[in-house]
Amino acid sequence: MSLRDKIQREKDVLLGISRFYTPMESGNARYNATTCDDTDDGVVTSFDLSRAFYIYFLEEGTSRSMKHVGFISQRIFPAQASYLYAKYETGNRGLQEYYRENSSIGNYDIYKERQEANMLKLRESRLMASLSMNVKDIEKQYGWEYGTADKGQPSDLNIWI
Repeated sequence: MSLRDKIQREKDVLLGISRFYTPMESGNARYNATTCDDTDDGVVTSFDLSRAFYIYFLEEGTSRSMKHVGFISQRIFPAQASYLYAKYETGNRGLQEYYRENSSIGNYDIYKERQEANMLKLRESRLMASLSMNVKDIEKQYGWEYGTADKGQPSDLNIWI
């Protein structure tokens, strides 16, 4: 795994932790407004208020609801710090896996897109492999009766319409 891949993996975990702890009703704040970007000296997870202006009210609370107060300052940042501390200071694998699992839940959409892209690549490679197959040799190798697929098989099924 290259250094770039390792850094991207860490960014994915940090983004996933942010997304996992972001309150969700419609998913907009979690999936459209939460980002993890490079900086001169590392990475930063941030929230785009132009995409979800109400993140401010979730973090600070309102007179109607204090349910999610501090979700960034008291949940996301400590969770990210705990993950990084477990990974780079204490080597606590159990805690690392706990946060990785939570991050994979938070990044479900990213993993799903990557999985679909990988499936398309595999489909293409299977198609290319099948073009080079010699069906007659395979029929002989497995003792298949030649031509049965073209002719069909007699059936005694009664179909009622």
